[in-house]
Amino acid sequence: MKIKSLLNWDNLDTPPAAPSSGAVSYLKDGVIEVKEAGGVVTRTVSGVEVGPVGEAVFNNPLVLNSGITFGPGIGVDIDAETNDLVIPNLSGGVTICLNFSGNYKLTGIQVPDPTKSYLLFVKNTGSGGVLRNNDPGSIAQNRFLIPGGNTNFSNKSAILVYDTIAMRWQIYGL
Repeated sequence: MKIKSLLNWDNLDTPPAAPSSGAVSYLKDGVIEVKEAGGVVTRTVSGVEVGPVGEAVFNNPLVLNSGITFGPGIGVDIDAETNDLVIPNLSGGVTICLNFSGNYKLTGIQVPDPTKSYLLFVKNTGSGGVLRNNDPGSIAQNRFLIPGGNTNFSNKSAILVYDTIAMRWQIYGL
């Protein structure tokens, strides 16, 4: 098994100990690579728990000096009333460009895993569109919670955060 995490090791006095049944190699760019023969290796270093590929749990404040980079934006045409919108390649942070071709209703976005939080930057490049608050057209875990109820989304942008407690998309900045 191979675990790779992009972490900054500059603040460590000494590198973390290698797993007993694996090997650790440190690279100049701050990448640690852990190889383990069987099972998952988890290490906590300077408040950061390194788990399976692509996962890290931060127990202390996270400082980003260079910002965050997301993958390319995803465009979605909405040309009918839409429930449980499926967005391909939806990940933890992504820009979504919705293009409403009319005053159609969107009742929810399918969440890949309702036990994890997601951050979406959504903009409507179309001329119409209504986001529906807690609408039963979508299954419960895919619905929006919109302060003030249903909203006209024509030429607007918003930040959506998936709330794992309410199991709904919380909308900010409308």
